[in-house]
Amino acid sequence: TMEENIKLLSEAKKLGFTRIFTSLHIPEANYEILKKEVNEFFNIAKGYEMDIISDISPNTFKFLELENMDLQGLMKLGVKTIRLDFGYTEYEIAKMSKNTYGIKIQLNASTITKEFFEKLEFSAYLLNTTNCFSLRIENAVPWKESVQTYSAFRRRFRNLSGSDSRCQDEGV
Repeated sequence: TMEENIKLLSEAKKLGFTRIFTSLHIPEANYEILKKEVNEFFNIAKGYEMDIISDISPNTFKFLELENMDLQGLMKLGVKTIRLDFGYTEYEIAKMSKNTYGIKIQLNASTITKEFFEKLEFSAYLLNTTNCFSLRIENAVPWKESVQTYSAFRRRFRNLSGSDSRCQDEGV
């Protein structure tokens, strides 16, 4: 329930947590309720000065009544990092990395393929390494495959940007 989530958020703040993760692309959700709760919950998180990391898809922008890829709208809600699971082309991902709102882009390791890297590499001239990509290793991905995907990602990113020193590793 919303009350339980607010209580957990308060407890997390007391324990020193500074970041929270949520999903804004839950297909089975009642979007009218979710929209109201997201606004309330994110306002509380912003009041606690917590960074909000959120899964998004094109549907996220629809239910929040924002234009697709309106990162300024997400920034105003308090979102600092978006994680892209599906629904965006490599070109769109590269374009979002050029945002001027400081929103970081995360990629889900379970969605990355060799073809993805090749297409992203083709779109590389658009990449903004200030909003560099981080790779979130998911528990659902077997460890061996996660490490191999992560290693390939790091090699590719170095090739794209010439350096990966500004990227942070994100592990679960």
